[in-house]
Formats: sequence, C-alpha cells, structure tokens
Amino acid sequence: MIAAIEAQLAILRDRSQPVEARRDALKFVVHLVGDVHQPFHASNRPDAGGNQYQISLRTKLKPEAYAQKNYVDGVMGTNLHSMWDYYVLGETGMHPRAFADELAKRPWPPIATSDGNPTQWAQESCRLIDDWGTYPDGHKLDAGYGEAMRPLAERRVLQAADRLALLLNEALDPGFKPEASTP
Repeated sequence: MIAAIEAQLAILRDRSQPVEARRDALKFVVHLVGDVHQPFHASNRPDAGGNQYQISLRTKLKPEAYAQKNYVDGVMGTNLHSMWDYYVLGETGMHPRAFADELAKRPWPPIATSDGNPTQWAQESCRLIDDWGTYPDGHKLDAGYGEAMRPLAERRVLQAADRLALLLNEALDPGFKPEASTP
C-alpha cells in the first residue's frame, strides 16, 4: 500500500502527465490514504487484516446489497475487517454527509498529525490493533463493540483527512510550506 501511495503521488505531482492520469492518481491517493488509516488495512496479524476472523454481529444496520444474504433476524455473518469498514461508523445511523459535518465541527487539526509519512501511518495502524484491544473476546459482537471502537475510528478518519490535505497540498503546489501544527 505504501508503494502504491508513493507511485500515485509521483503521477499526481508530474504536470507532464495527462490530466486523466493525474485525476486517477488523485482518486487512488485519497482511497489509499484512507485505507492506511483503517487499522485492519495495515494489520500485521496472520488473519488477512481481520478478513479471516469471522464474527456474528447483532446489528440494526442492514448490510449493503451484496451482503444481505448473510443478514438473518438482525444478525450479520461477517468478519472483523468488514466490521471496521462498514459497521463501526455506520451503526451511528447518520447519513455520511451529516457524519462528516459532525466530525468537521471538532477542533482542527484533530491531533498533531501532519508529521510522518505513509510508512509511519501504517505502523501506527499496526500498533493500534493491539493498543486499543481491537480484537474482541470471542466471535459474537453487538453494538457495544462498535461504540467502544468508534472513538478510534473517528480519530483515524480525522488524521487521514489532515494528512491527506498535507500530501495533496505538497503534491499540487511545489512551493507549499506546511504551517506548524500544535497538539
């Protein structure tokens, strides 16, 4: 993932590249920076980033169309990675725009995040897997797990936004000098 971020940033920075290539690189950078901040996308455990850790999740949040066959009587058969990709934040019931607006009301920058690089961000994600106890005791979860993990997920979204803004400013404006952020 780190190599992909660097490769896409190189295309984005290169003003001799066709606009279509730079547009696509921008999309990839946005996606990959978000991914590296989701702890299970950078996990160092042998379960494919939580994809092989099967869970039974009691939830009111109906799954996306492709997964509805796994949702029976309010219980979703899924995995821990999907829990983080969809349910931890989705169980708030908020529309994504409203959720983004709520996050935007928080003090900025969210945490002193502008330092570091994608490799360090991935290492943070690996450490957070253990530091936050993201692996539950057992394979049956309910909304309590999402509520307990939501502060971490929100923090990572805000960090990703701050860091993405810095990367894009640096990539698109060769004269850009970041302001010193305070914690």
